[in-house]
Amino acid sequence: MNETGAEHQRLMKQYRYMQCIEVAVRDENVGEIMCDNKGKLTIVKPLTDQDKTRRNKGLQAIENILTTAGAKEIYKSNFYFGLHLMGGCVMGTDASKSVVNPDFQVHGEKTLYIADSSIYPNAPGINPGLTIKSLGHRLAMQLLK
Repeated sequence: MNETGAEHQRLMKQYRYMQCIEVAVRDENVGEIMCDNKGKLTIVKPLTDQDKTRRNKGLQAIENILTTAGAKEIYKSNFYFGLHLMGGCVMGTDASKSVVNPDFQVHGEKTLYIADSSIYPNAPGINPGLTIKSLGHRLAMQLLK
């Protein structure tokens, strides 16, 4: 679809009647975080066939809901992105297999702490917002002592 010019103007006139929704898939592949030879961080996390099946079923469910609710047009994006990427600084007791100890302290550092979703071993399958806030609160209380 070409969303420029007159078509874009038509869509923008209908903006208040539009909605955007995404399908969140609990993926199987934990992925990898790497640096290239220029030091640029890259995330390699291809979807498995099962992930793609879950995504497609979710998209179909959303399309069915929107159609049933009376949607006149449905636009699908070919752009997929990761939500709540986690696990880059995994918590654990073994410094050779983790970045952060159970007290949120980076192994080998006295004043560096991490208390966000990067300490998770993988995605929990639900929105991690409340848990992230709880981790931050726990660290704050620990540092105040």
